[in-house]
Amino acid sequence: MRRVLIRHEASASTPIIDRFCDTTAGLTYIRASKIEQDMKSLFDEKVEQNINISLLRQGLETWLQSRMGILSIVLVEIPCFVFALLSIIESKINIVALSVLITQTNSLSNTLRSAISNLSQVEGYLISVERCYFFDDIRPEKGYT
Repeated sequence: MRRVLIRHEASASTPIIDRFCDTTAGLTYIRASKIEQDMKSLFDEKVEQNINISLLRQGLETWLQSRMGILSIVLVEIPCFVFALLSIIESKINIVALSVLITQTNSLSNTLRSAISNLSQVEGYLISVERCYFFDDIRPEKGYT
């Protein structure tokens, strides 16, 4: 899902830059045709679309971070604390081993969150590489070579 949103965000940003460059190049024609307001409304529409996609992506990244936290709690911390509680009840574990278990549990949980977050970032970087590859393959128009 993140990959799709990053693609949409990039494709929403490109028309803004493209339209701005075209607008500055054709400013005389725009003024002569008296379509300044139309051009401004088109530009504002593209900017708003880009903002909406960026906000959606940020919201989904926040959602992913919260789900990763819940996942690490469910998969790592709760089982370790249940094990520690059962060991204390049965008097099979001493305080030193318990403190090491808690420390290692937090460390393992943080490592799990970090690994999932890094995988998500790598996917974002791969999208950037894919985009560069796509733009590198575009043939220039005649007269611009």
